[in-house]
Amino acid sequence: MKAKTRAAAFLLALLLFCLSAPAGAAGDTVYFTAVNNTLLELSDATMPVIHNSIIYIPAGVFNTRALETYAYYSRENQTVLISDGESFLYFDMSAGSCYDNKENTYRSAAIYVNDTAYVPAFFVAGFFGLGYSYIRQDERHIVRLTRGSVLSDADFFSAASSLMETRMNQYLAAFEPPAPTPAVTPAVPPSPTPSPQVVPTPAVTPEPGVTPPPETNRSGVRVHLCFLGLNEESAALLTQLDGTPACFFATAGELYIDGDLVRGILGSRSSVGLLSRGDPAGEYGEFAQALRDTAMSVTFLCAGVGMSELAVNAAADAGLCFLSAQEAVGDADAAIQKLIEAEDRCDLFLSGHFSGLGRLLDVLKRDHYTLESVTEVTMGGQTP
Repeated sequence: MKAKTRAAAFLLALLLFCLSAPAGAAGDTVYFTAVNNTLLELSDATMPVIHNSIIYIPAGVFNTRALETYAYYSRENQTVLISDGESFLYFDMSAGSCYDNKENTYRSAAIYVNDTAYVPAFFVAGFFGLGYSYIRQDERHIVRLTRGSVLSDADFFSAASSLMETRMNQYLAAFEPPAPTPAVTPAVPPSPTPSPQVVPTPAVTPEPGVTPPPETNRSGVRVHLCFLGLNEESAALLTQLDGTPACFFATAGELYIDGDLVRGILGSRSSVGLLSRGDPAGEYGEFAQALRDTAMSVTFLCAGVGMSELAVNAAADAGLCFLSAQEAVGDADAAIQKLIEAEDRCDLFLSGHFSGLGRLLDVLKRDHYTLESVTEVTMGGQTP
């Protein structure tokens, strides 16, 4: 009878499996969570907690293609279901029990923290054959889950250090009390003075033959925005673009540092390409794997600064759409000058630390430049 009850529970869980998304929570101590080579956002939806000396993480962290696992949490039924498609792990929070689809029971249990379900990270990772590590270095704590070939913990910590500091500062700033509003001293009204006599101003007749300058129309110039490199400023550049198409060229290592940013770029009308350091054909394999790991995507776009003719030809032979840049423009003044000099096409290769993007976008809009998405089709599949 017990087996039939559990079988019925599994059928109900499977029916509801795809109908909801997990919620998040935050613990009292600040911990980071990482999946493979991606540092997750520091938020209630990802932050681990310590309970009875055991590290728990939100069940929703296991709902990811990167780990090839899925998670479903029913608040109403107080149940959690985690699966990799073959094995199922079921937590009954009301009974404090845990069992799998083979009727094996376990002493581990899920807990309820800040309006969502948390599960023991080490136990669940071990059940599904995932890698688990707890990194403690330089007063930073990371709970990391992995599957397949990834960076070592030491290399990952080094690559993600800058991003950790940025996200920690943002997280702590949210808890700072707002600055007190200064007291406003009421202004003393001035003494009334007699109104001066108003003398009519004579009408001014415009000089004949004087007309306003014609509106600039540069719609015949196709513009492609290309940012070279991903860094801590890239998220702000993406926000400023606000849907304006561009391409962010990056190395494999840069993709792994911030997978959320990569997915955000691809979800906002922009594209991602390989930033080559000298050997695009040789670097592409690692880059393609990184893009698949972080965003389940593929691209054949590639760019490099000051590349040799041999490297460019090798990239073409490898089937890459290669864009060769002489330099990376760092500010709006230099970019606008290139726009003015362009006749029919302008590929703007902008530094990953580009300043003045708002001004550049204003000029593009004011003078009616034609902004095109950066794709293998619009770039012509060849070096311009």
